[in-house]
Amino acid sequence: MNRFGLDIVCSSCFEAYINVGYGLSTSMIKDLITWFYQLDKPSRKLVVDSFSDPDFIRALEIKDKVERETQEQKRRDLLQ
Repeated sequence: MNRFGLDIVCSSCFEAYINVGYGLSTSMIKDLITWFYQLDKPSRKLVVDSFSDPDFIRALEIKDKVERETQEQKRRDLLQ
């Protein structure tokens, strides 16, 4: 497990977290909350600590930026 505890974060929840503020649907929020409360208490603490870590937030932002740039490059390549 890395220092951000990403091994316990499901991929859809990770994606939902990245998309917060970008029109996250109510059903995704409910799914995220349901998933969170199904974790045991130590895992919940690890998730909360990870999401409050500035380095983790920067890593998410960088990942999101790289993914957007990659998608944009793929679109440009397809249009050529």
